[in-house]
Amino acid sequence: MAVWAGGLTVNDFFTNQLKEGFQRHLPNSGDAYNLFDGPGGPKVNKSMPSAHTSNAFATASAFATVYQNMKWVPPVAYGLASLVGISRIYSNAHWASDVLVGAGVGYLSTKLSYWVYEKANRWNKKRTRKAP
Repeated sequence: MAVWAGGLTVNDFFTNQLKEGFQRHLPNSGDAYNLFDGPGGPKVNKSMPSAHTSNAFATASAFATVYQNMKWVPPVAYGLASLVGISRIYSNAHWASDVLVGAGVGYLSTKLSYWVYEKANRWNKKRTRKAP
C-alpha cells in the first residue's frame, strides 16, 4: 500500500523535525507544560508532537482514504487512532496538545502522500495513452 508507506515516511520526517525544533518537556518529567528547550536544546526532551499518535493517525488516514467507500472503515480507523492518543495522555506520556499536533501531522502526512500518489497516477495514465 503505497499511500500508507508514503504517509508514514512523510510523517516520520515531520514528526522528528518538530520534536527537534520544539524539544518540549514531557509531563512525567515534573516540568511545566510550557517548558520548551528549542532547537538549540540538549535533544533529550521530545514531547511535541506525539509520535505514537502521529503514526496511528497516518495509518488511520491511509485506510480511511483508500477504503472510503466502505462506510465503517473511517470511523473505526480514526476511533482506534484516537484511543492511541488518549492512552498517551492517560499514561502521562504526553500533553494533550502534543497528541493533537501528532494527530494533525499524521493525518496531513498521509493526505499529502495520497495527493502525490494520485497526481503520479494521472500523469502516468496520460503518458501511457500518448505512447505510439
